[in-house]
Amino acid sequence: MKDISSVISPLKSHIQQLLKTTSKKTSKIALLHFSAPPIIAGVESLMRSHAIQFKKRGYEVEIITGEGKAFENIPMKIIPLMSARNQTIKQIQQELSKGNIPSNFESTKKQLLVELKQNITADILIIHNVMTIPYNLALTCALSDYIEESDKKIVYWHHDHGWSNEIFKNFIIDKYPWNIVTKHSPKIHYVSISKTRSKDLVKYSGVKEKDITIIPNGLNVDKFLDLTPPVLKVMQEYNLLDGAINILMPIRIVEKKNIELAVKMLAELLKLTPARIIISGPIEKRDVHISDYFEKLIKLITDLKINDRIIMQMNFGTFLDDDSIRCLYRLCDLVFLSSFPEAEGFGFPIIEAEMSNKLVITSDINVFKEVNPIKGNFFGLYENPKEIAKKVLEIWSKDISSQAFKHSLLNYSLNKIFESKILPFLSSL
Repeated sequence: MKDISSVISPLKSHIQQLLKTTSKKTSKIALLHFSAPPIIAGVESLMRSHAIQFKKRGYEVEIITGEGKAFENIPMKIIPLMSARNQTIKQIQQELSKGNIPSNFESTKKQLLVELKQNITADILIIHNVMTIPYNLALTCALSDYIEESDKKIVYWHHDHGWSNEIFKNFIIDKYPWNIVTKHSPKIHYVSISKTRSKDLVKYSGVKEKDITIIPNGLNVDKFLDLTPPVLKVMQEYNLLDGAINILMPIRIVEKKNIELAVKMLAELLKLTPARIIISGPIEKRDVHISDYFEKLIKLITDLKINDRIIMQMNFGTFLDDDSIRCLYRLCDLVFLSSFPEAEGFGFPIIEAEMSNKLVITSDINVFKEVNPIKGNFFGLYENPKEIAKKVLEIWSKDISSQAFKHSLLNYSLNKIFESKILPFLSSL
């Protein structure tokens, strides 16, 4: 006869695994707005980006809207009366703009409420802008009723407020249904895209400042900078958006490029601030002494204990073509060249860097001064690496364009905003 424990143990293990799997289940999220892509507007664009990001992270996501077309295999539910361009809605809005409540307002609102109840099946409903912009007051009123009856988690993502905008002056009437855009609900979790915009929620809708979470709009950095797969791979693996100064050396690995000086400079710079060097070119195999030189270079890097702060071409997993090199110029903070005079007959990376609006810091050899006479930042070939590092940090810190680029990259990357703000916010609901 079988020992009962031999039956119970696997059963307990199965139940525990089932509970673990269930606990990992992500929430179903619905994003709601008057319209959706391919209509081009700010909210529609942000909603598209958010929907894609949610899907990438394993969330079941759908869009509920008045008009649009499904994208990226994300389900879209169309309720025509939600659109501000719907003929019935346009006629209702026309009457409301004259201070009149049309006879079909209440019936349209009720129809919308019915359709909202039928279509909202998600655990979390994120409403974009509908509650504070009077483009479709029948929808705003229907949603207000829905929220009061619903037991779902409701987020209101605030972009604009109609009562702060002159173009809606005909809708600024302090009675129902016009003043529905000034009502707030304790059942709503409020998000605003900036502190500036949040003041409108406080002023016109009576939401307390402490009840508003600020989550800025984010830019899809890899798409905007048009990063190639090899550059995107390295950006993610080495976390190039971590705030460190990304120093690009768009050169081949060869002794006359004087990479040792750059390595020593980096070791000193790391004592002052996080930084890394990216060497985009391959090893110069035509040089018969290259093996000895490369071995010496790696030993220097290892001795200085900065192996993890230097990225070489082989880390990209492939030869970098012109598109990838251009990506690195766009992504880096500055370009650094430490060549000996015999290494350079021109200095083309300087031109590429300037055309990419990037800071350039180079050795003070004659050809670099010739090519870059206007905005040159130079150091002596035999300067102490510690002094060069101080110079690099000072020049970079004082360069307005460099600081603006870094600020945007650190604060407005969509991926970082999702990880540091949006997902923690939703988890807290």
